Amino acid sequence: MLLFAIVTLRATAQGESGEIDIVVVDATTKQPLELARVLLDGPVITSELTGKNGKVTFTDVPDGIYHARIVKRGYASLSSAPFEVLDGRVVTVNFALALETNGLKVIGQVTARASATISSTSIDQNSPQRRLSNDLADAINKLSGVTVSTSSDDSDATQTISLEGHDASQTQLTLDGIPLNAPGSTGNLGGFATDLFQGASVHMGPSLGGLGGSVNFSTLQPTLSWITQVQASVGTIGRYNYSIAETGSAGKLGLAVQTVSRLNPSWVDGESYLDASGLDYVHDGDSTISGNLLSARYEFGDNNTLSGMFMNSTRNTNIVCLRYNGEPATTLPCGYGPNNTDDTNVQMYSLSDTALLGATQLQTSVFSLDSTGLMNQLARYVNGLPSPTGFSSDTRSTGYVVNATLPAQQRHTIAIQAYGTSSQFTTTPLIPQAAQYYSGSETTQYNVLQASDTIHSSDKLTLLGSAGLSTATGNSGISELATAGATWRPTARDTYAASFTLGGAAATQGRLQILTDPASLRFDCVGKVAFGSAPGQSPTNSSSNSLRVSYTHQLHGGNVSLTLYRQVQNGVLLPVDVNGYILNQLGQLPYGYLQQVQAIYNSPAGCNAPPNTPFAAQQLYFTTPVSGVRRLYQGAALTGYVTFGNLVVQGFYNLTGAQANSGTYLFDNPWSITIPGQQLPNVPLQRAGVVLDYKAPHSMLEWLADAQHVGGNNPNNLPPYTTFDAGVTAQLTRGTLTLAATNVTNAYSGIFASPANAVPYTTAGGFAIANIARPLTPRTYSLTYSARFGEGVSSQTGTAFQPRGTGGRGLFGGDQAPPGAPPGSGGAGGRGFQSLFSPLPQTPPADPFAVGANAATCTAENAAKAQQLASEVKAYVAQIESAHTPAGYPATMPAPALSDATITYHGMGTTYALAITPKGTGMLRALAGCLSLHIARADDVTQRKLYAPSSSLFFVPQLNFMPAVGLYFVARQQQAGQEAFRFYALPAAPPKDPFAIRTSTACTGQAENLATQALDELKNHFATGAPAPSFTIVSNTAKAGAWYELDPGDVTLVPALIQCGRVAAATADQLTQRGFDGKTIPALNYAPALGLYIVRPQPRPSPSP
Repeated sequence: MLLFAIVTLRATAQGESGEIDIVVVDATTKQPLELARVLLDGPVITSELTGKNGKVTFTDVPDGIYHARIVKRGYASLSSAPFEVLDGRVVTVNFALALETNGLKVIGQVTARASATISSTSIDQNSPQRRLSNDLADAINKLSGVTVSTSSDDSDATQTISLEGHDASQTQLTLDGIPLNAPGSTGNLGGFATDLFQGASVHMGPSLGGLGGSVNFSTLQPTLSWITQVQASVGTIGRYNYSIAETGSAGKLGLAVQTVSRLNPSWVDGESYLDASGLDYVHDGDSTISGNLLSARYEFGDNNTLSGMFMNSTRNTNIVCLRYNGEPATTLPCGYGPNNTDDTNVQMYSLSDTALLGATQLQTSVFSLDSTGLMNQLARYVNGLPSPTGFSSDTRSTGYVVNATLPAQQRHTIAIQAYGTSSQFTTTPLIPQAAQYYSGSETTQYNVLQASDTIHSSDKLTLLGSAGLSTATGNSGISELATAGATWRPTARDTYAASFTLGGAAATQGRLQILTDPASLRFDCVGKVAFGSAPGQSPTNSSSNSLRVSYTHQLHGGNVSLTLYRQVQNGVLLPVDVNGYILNQLGQLPYGYLQQVQAIYNSPAGCNAPPNTPFAAQQLYFTTPVSGVRRLYQGAALTGYVTFGNLVVQGFYNLTGAQANSGTYLFDNPWSITIPGQQLPNVPLQRAGVVLDYKAPHSMLEWLADAQHVGGNNPNNLPPYTTFDAGVTAQLTRGTLTLAATNVTNAYSGIFASPANAVPYTTAGGFAIANIARPLTPRTYSLTYSARFGEGVSSQTGTAFQPRGTGGRGLFGGDQAPPGAPPGSGGAGGRGFQSLFSPLPQTPPADPFAVGANAATCTAENAAKAQQLASEVKAYVAQIESAHTPAGYPATMPAPALSDATITYHGMGTTYALAITPKGTGMLRALAGCLSLHIARADDVTQRKLYAPSSSLFFVPQLNFMPAVGLYFVARQQQAGQEAFRFYALPAAPPKDPFAIRTSTACTGQAENLATQALDELKNHFATGAPAPSFTIVSNTAKAGAWYELDPGDVTLVPALIQCGRVAAATADQLTQRGFDGKTIPALNYAPALGLYIVRPQPRPSPSP
């Protein structure tokens, strides 16, 4: 038995991330199946068990191609053909599993609709935060618990991510699950062309390779439909970026190709002034970032996929420095002179094999990440004199990731994860004089093996336990890892969760920049100090324990969640600002270093202090790796969103505590700005944010705004501040146009860092050190155009699931038509009538009855039929308008006799509607090909108060007319859990009663009445030769015998017979193999050897065999 259903398509609405809902029922009883194992394979690899409602929901899934496999004891396992998630939609997949003993083959159903998911932990291209930000990093910075920081005021500064106050070296960055940084080392987001990243998902709490948490970036994935994506943006001071991408599949091969480029100008481009180099020159701080992506997947079968990815990013930066070391009136801005550059190149390769074997899911990946950099300051000047320096860097990492879900007892899900990296870091000075500052190499390795068991105790309680082992460079022996957790849902609206993690922390390498050379120190003239980097200690064994508890309450149209956490790290290696006096006592400052620093401090390139002004070692601070530190992170996060009509309000509030405790003299001294037991410097205690997203009904405009508050002790050394961003997105006929403004109020804005508004440091000895504050970026504007072209943009491909060997796709082999459209609109080649329908117009059409002149869709014969009907309806509309009065339209109007249709008037007060039912399938084809027809979806009917006909038939080809929108069909929503209709395979033997009424929940009322009359007519005709007035019957002959074309005079008979009769479905090739032929849908066919059947077009090549 083969089950088909028409999919429902809705217009894309406000949404952020895709969602896949899997619903599993018993094929015989139609009852939900609990504890069916769902294995999902695609851009997201995961497994889950269905609840009592037979449902599993996977949220935050990126666009791409997915497989699903359903396994349950006592039932035949079922693997799906590929289906796709597009435009962040929610895709619902309905499975009906057959018992292993009854031999049934059951096909599932895919339904796509717009996503309305609001996430506090993820960002994608459509998120309000993303549309209100200049780039992805700015958008991530607006998420709860996330801080994106830059290392300095230079145009080539590194960009890092820290989570819940942790050091950035404890954030694991991954790309499609592949690590971008070695455990314990800081990942530089600025080294990547992040326009290649489609979105990001944040995981708080310890994870493999990141005690602070992880951020996974996702790239463009292959799709089934061929889609072209373009985006271009321009902004203040000449900033621009563009992206061009193509995705799709050719048979079993899926491809995604993307190229991006971005120009980030400097605010001082073209400005001529004297800086610390001693030169007065025109400054240029442009940074050009470009990248390319190629992703491919090949399916060797329904259950095996090989995926490969290549990505490269290049960044070319002209170095400028935007900082005054002291008061602008007395000091020069920092600078190096013209023609100094910093270039980086990153290349990444990965190869993954994913297999679904019974109840086992296995993914194995190998990867390589190569990064090269060239810091070329051979043209550097200091105080008007040449002072060249520079170095090259090379990082090469290889590794593997293995994820497996294994067969287990019915309520258990066993997962195994193995992960390992081997990295080599090398820096090489460009000139001999730089050897003491930039030279070194190091190799690190890290391996983890972890097993976990998720226990689905009940619909209300889920337990988690895991244990594992890890080894790392710097650890003597093996570290153990263990986690225990539970999730309790006492009600449908309330969820409690708790987890405890205990295990060793990954050891890390020291810094490869051995020591900052004197001319590269960041001087703070008002505080009479300078900052740099220095060598540090080696890693040692470490451990950590973490506790997290959370509560989530679902609201009507929203939710609110509170999370509390506490993590203690012992013996970790982390960077700390160490006073120069300590390092000098340890002999880490080379001979003559302090004298060189003093000379620069006294010069215009430094602080322009009077000659011979002393500068002691205790006035220096170096960021230095320190081991054996005990760190405490604790805090709370309140997140959630609410909806008020068409307004969505999303917000968060964070309390973040971060402390370091150690008895080491490296920072337990009077000059230390890291004070044991107190909040770490530059980690604000409070952060908050709110995002507003509003789209008025019937409007093409979507209004966006956000506010971000950051407390004191922030990385910019500013007082507490709040920034505001605003924007508007216009939905155009093709694509969207977004106008956005950031930092609307110009809060603490500026170009150069300076003492203005700076908050001083306080040392352990109580000394106040005046500081340099980095201002916020001044108000900027941007204009962004985005568009997607292709068959998958306006409608989601409704792929019907098929067991191995059945082939095919969709209801009739191609893309499916919206419910309510004429039967057969799937059409040959996946096009059909669907391509002729357009969205509802925003304004009344000037001539709704104009007959088209496109010969490809409107033949001369059909044009004549359409013109006849259009003229008759147009004349009737004129009569109705003449009867219009100030009180409105008449409640009733006599209906005229039309030549090839029936028409019914519906008075609606200030407007009216006409219901038009064409006679015969030929007339229906003429109207669809020659007139401008629109599709009204459920939301359109409600919001625009449209007339929607009622019928027990799931789809009836009834055309409607209203003055405000013209001619339209209503796409009806299938009722959840209700079978739309059923097709059968061609029978092996002649059916005993081909004209019998079939008992079905869908065969009631109007459908049953029409089908009963039509089947009785056909039965009498083929038995006695009696007339069948409802059909035009044409006899044909074929190799195996006679077959008959049944052309219904009323096309509503087609869905009625499908719902209530026994109708088989076959392709032309399948019929040829049986020696028969037939007319394609919407015509019906009959042969004594086959019974009633329809011919669906030959399916397009499918990735599944």
